[in-house]
Amino acid sequence: MDSEALEMRRDTTPPELWRMIIGHLPRDTAQKCLSVSRMFHAFAAPILFSTLRLRFGSWQIEYGYAVIAPEEDSGCKSCCILLRIITDPIFASWIKHLQIIASPGYDATFELCSWFFPCCMRTLTFICATGCVTRAVGCLSNLRSLEWHSKQDMLPTDELLENLASCHALERITLP
Repeated sequence: MDSEALEMRRDTTPPELWRMIIGHLPRDTAQKCLSVSRMFHAFAAPILFSTLRLRFGSWQIEYGYAVIAPEEDSGCKSCCILLRIITDPIFASWIKHLQIIASPGYDATFELCSWFFPCCMRTLTFICATGCVTRAVGCLSNLRSLEWHSKQDMLPTDELLENLASCHALERITLP
């Protein structure tokens, strides 16, 4: 099938059908839809970002996946995702399920304890003092479930629990 025929078929296929098709694709294939076109991005993004898993601290060591902390900084990635939630209401509206894996350690970044982490410095400076997880959860209008995984005493703060109480769509909370 040439690109012209594919373009014509795409224009006549109902959007609901495209959403269903993308929803049944393997995750790595659905991710490729993000860069096909604006239309495919609009269909794939809410599906791909409906569940987020954020990792903070030395969780790899804590859960037995590593003996030493890996060089890759998942805390920085999580910081950037939290910033996106706080600053982008459309992105925040896609998130329905949030999993947080929190472990103490020298790299337990500011999201959990309001400590400044030098990731995206200029933009995050004003957010750091208030706790990014708490602020982000307050922006998740369609949040249906939160799972908090921690082996230590890194439990959600009272302020975070208050924000969760105001999430009208919330159906399930799992705490350690």
